[in-house]
Amino acid sequence: LFGPAQAATGRIPDAMDVRSAEATLEPDGLPPQVRQVQLPFRWDHEFPGRGGKASYRIDLPAAAVPAGGPSALLLSGAGNQMAISFNGALVAGFGTLDDPGYDAAKGNQLVPVAAALHRRDGQSQQLLIQATMQRQRGGGLASILYGNEASLAPLYRAQQSWRNTSAIVYAVSLLLMGGLAGGLWLRQRDALYGCFALAAL
Repeated sequence: LFGPAQAATGRIPDAMDVRSAEATLEPDGLPPQVRQVQLPFRWDHEFPGRGGKASYRIDLPAAAVPAGGPSALLLSGAGNQMAISFNGALVAGFGTLDDPGYDAAKGNQLVPVAAALHRRDGQSQQLLIQATMQRQRGGGLASILYGNEASLAPLYRAQQSWRNTSAIVYAVSLLLMGGLAGGLWLRQRDALYGCFALAAL
């Protein structure tokens, strides 16, 4: 039932880039499906207008166990709620499954993996991600990097910084456009400018 993880070392030399997973998909109102999916996997593209559940099973080769420090998983987006298990042990949970009050898809996640959880007998490491999705919330599973925590942490911080900076730039741009439209409305009393200024603010 477990599908192989495919690795690419383009972004970080000692990290595995997971490109596929064996998924059990349970969309609301449709029969369950078990199939290989390519990552990133976008739930709303596969099942538009439906929520549901998914379990993603990934085999990480034994040779992929990072050396020289603690390991971690870097998820660029998953959800909307999820629980992550590594070799049968729960290592992280984001929100409560089926509870729409939390949305893990809004940010990336760095998940440390304790060294004691790794198998050292030549067997592959088994990763299980259980997720629940609500319709039209951008659920699914984006890319996963597996490697040294020390190597992944700077990338995680850079991604967080980019998300925060882009949100600030977007908000400031809207404020500037709203202010400009408001000024035009004060001078010309055109309803279109007034409506845009209110909408932008």
